Amino acid sequence: FSYRQCLCCFKEYKHLEIFNQVVCALINLVIAQVQVLRDQLCKHCTPINIDSTWQDENNQAEEPLNVERECSEESTERQKSIEKKSDSTRICNLTEEESSKSSDPFSLWSTDEKEKLLLCVAKIFQIQFPLYTAYKHNTHPTIEDISTQESNILGAFCDMNDVEVPLHLLRYVCLFCGKNGLSLMKDCFEYGTPETLPFLVAHAFITVVSNIRIWLHIPAVMQHIIPFRTYVIRYLCKLSDQELRQSAARNMADLMWSTVKEPLDTALCFDKESLDLAFKYFMSPTLTMRLAGLSQITNQLHTFNDVCNNESLVSDTETSIAKELADWLISNNVVEHIFGPNLHIEIIKQCQVILNFLAAEGRLSTQHIDCIWAAAQLKHCSRYIHDLFPSLIKNLDPVPLRHLLNLVSALEPSVHTEQTLYLASMLIKALWNNTLAVKAQLSKQSSFASLLNTSLPIGSKKGSPAASPQSSDNSDTHQSGGSDIEMDEQLLNRTTHVQQRLSDTEESMQGSSDETPNSGEDGSS
Repeated sequence: FSYRQCLCCFKEYKHLEIFNQVVCALINLVIAQVQVLRDQLCKHCTPINIDSTWQDENNQAEEPLNVERECSEESTERQKSIEKKSDSTRICNLTEEESSKSSDPFSLWSTDEKEKLLLCVAKIFQIQFPLYTAYKHNTHPTIEDISTQESNILGAFCDMNDVEVPLHLLRYVCLFCGKNGLSLMKDCFEYGTPETLPFLVAHAFITVVSNIRIWLHIPAVMQHIIPFRTYVIRYLCKLSDQELRQSAARNMADLMWSTVKEPLDTALCFDKESLDLAFKYFMSPTLTMRLAGLSQITNQLHTFNDVCNNESLVSDTETSIAKELADWLISNNVVEHIFGPNLHIEIIKQCQVILNFLAAEGRLSTQHIDCIWAAAQLKHCSRYIHDLFPSLIKNLDPVPLRHLLNLVSALEPSVHTEQTLYLASMLIKALWNNTLAVKAQLSKQSSFASLLNTSLPIGSKKGSPAASPQSSDNSDTHQSGGSDIEMDEQLLNRTTHVQQRLSDTEESMQGSSDETPNSGEDGSS
């Protein structure tokens, strides 16, 4: 409605009311159309089983007969009765279909006509609808002018905080939702397929839903809009690649991808339906669609990383979701599809988040490294794959790190380039850093365990390792023996009563475990 409308005919209030009745009639007509379509789709999902009569008669035919002479006569009679019953069932089915067609007021409507009706009603839920402008210029009804009862009715679906929203718009939204229009559309997607539910009608449904969704509050969105999501995504996943390329299909997919995000910004969940639709796009032969699918996959990983980075402690829910995300990526062979025969430079540029996530979760295997390394040998994309390694190496486990270093080391000297040499240096440095980090962690754990364990006092036994000066020298080279204050406190706290209770076995075990700290104390004394 970007063009100008003449509002002369709406200067009288009776004309406004006539227009209002026409709009309500259109909404009721669409609801009736959707209900008829829903009933037809339900019948397609539960067809009448004609073979049941055959099964019943065959069961009766298997009953034993005492007289063999009557067997052939009865079999012929049964065959005739079966044919009569099957013909009667066919006639009944035909009469039911004819009666349904006669009772269906939309049987003569074409798909284009049904789509136009739905799109016309979708415009009713836009704020630019001419009727709302006419009401604003002539009668000026607002939300503040209605009764408490009507306010409660409208508040069941709509957000009543915005006073500028036209009152009649909210009434039309409540009329459509109150007559289960959204629920009927959801059932159409649940029972329909691209063969039984035309794509043009499905897209018109989503247009109506998206326009209504703007005026619903969050509880109504959770109750009426969120249930759409699973069935619409399943419907989109059944579309052909040519149908998915249409802008209408992309708009439907974008709406489904953003349905949960807005009302539940802080919620963290494993959105398998969204990932399945994204993978459907990612497997398309068209680069634009592949990039769109890859973008949605990385968006889920970004959301997960953002929530985890904002929390100090990782909960069990986040751990399970991380495992589900990694399992989904592995089961769908996303890494193999990125670096496989259909690899593309633009896809490689956008896959850093996926590789880092799998590496951080410890799910990037040596087979994945082989696939990435094989793609890195191709001249047209080698540089872009080598650009992924610096960030990837920081998250890799030692096993794939060593495997990648072995692959680089296996190259002939003449084949090496500046990138491969730089990669080798990064791998060697990363392996050394991992080794030093593990060693430091083990030393911290051993020193902490020695403080917790009960150690022998100095000189308690002759020939014990704690009293040898050689062990004292060795302990000084590896770690500090502790300050004099700590040594004095330990000497005062340990009593001879504890010494007598220790057995020879315990003394030898504790002497070997506490050799380094005790010898350090002896040397400092």
